[in-house]
Amino acid sequence: MNHIGKRGRVRIAGRAVTLAVVAAGGLAYLAGGGRAGADEEVGLRPRVANPAQAADEKAIHQASAALVKAFNAGDAKAVAAQWTPDGDFVDVQGEVFRGRDAIEKMYATQFALAKGGKIEVTIDSIRFLGKDTALEKGTARARPVAARTAAVTRFTAVRVKRDGKWLLESVHEAPYQAGSNYEFLRDLEWMVGTWTAKPAGAVVEMTCTWTANRNFMLCTHTTRKGDSVVATSTQVIGWDPTLGQIRSWDFDSEGGFGSELWHRDGERWVLEAHGVRRDGGTTEAVNVITPGDANTFTWQSVHRRVRGAELPDTEVVKAVRVAAKK
Repeated sequence: MNHIGKRGRVRIAGRAVTLAVVAAGGLAYLAGGGRAGADEEVGLRPRVANPAQAADEKAIHQASAALVKAFNAGDAKAVAAQWTPDGDFVDVQGEVFRGRDAIEKMYATQFALAKGGKIEVTIDSIRFLGKDTALEKGTARARPVAARTAAVTRFTAVRVKRDGKWLLESVHEAPYQAGSNYEFLRDLEWMVGTWTAKPAGAVVEMTCTWTANRNFMLCTHTTRKGDSVVATSTQVIGWDPTLGQIRSWDFDSEGGFGSELWHRDGERWVLEAHGVRRDGGTTEAVNVITPGDANTFTWQSVHRRVRGAELPDTEVVKAVRVAAKK
């Protein structure tokens, strides 16, 4: 397994190389991993009245889309070809890679250690400094295959037009500070709404909403047997900046509490859970949430222990959406 550090960084020979190193692109990836059509990838807005500049802006978006495609294919040579022969890249740590050969080598090493990583890039602005020079600004969002969450950086890129192609002359990364934690939690937005599940002999209802500024998700669970409520719990899902990871905190009606660290494993979420019961007994488990279609998901708790004693895995429980998200 490749070691993915905090905020999606790969450790290479004692140093950190960001996975968000591509600091240019305009490929519009739809929420949920879908891919926009060719025209949508360009994502153009009529920012300039000059037809020639409009054509150049379109060409920059297309060049950026090609770079993103090459990165997502793990093609280091094709990525480096988007730079001028003597172009440079400065990562978020301030490390400089100068020239295509150095940039290609860095990407090749990165792709070997973190195979299958993907990026999404958003161009915020393009400003032409001359006929053949443009300044591009935006954000890059990178996710390794087994990413806990995406790593996000800001970028500034100078592009130059050479033989009809808009190439990267200089790219600089900078730390990204999100306006809210939604940037890190949006992959869980599908959970917002009301759901029901029917484990053996009971009915469980879960309602999940955003808190103010979408910094946290608040989920409440009510378990009924017949006409009686037998248990309730409250879960707060947020972003832990010290770990660079999604984390949740739970409080149940019996006086117990706990927390989970969330890891993404393909399409499913794996939660490493640890808790304390009201009587002081410790609990641990691995909870697995697997989305189905837009209106279903399954949940199972495995590797369960109470006071160190093993318990059997739970059944796989299917939850069905009963109210749309708000």
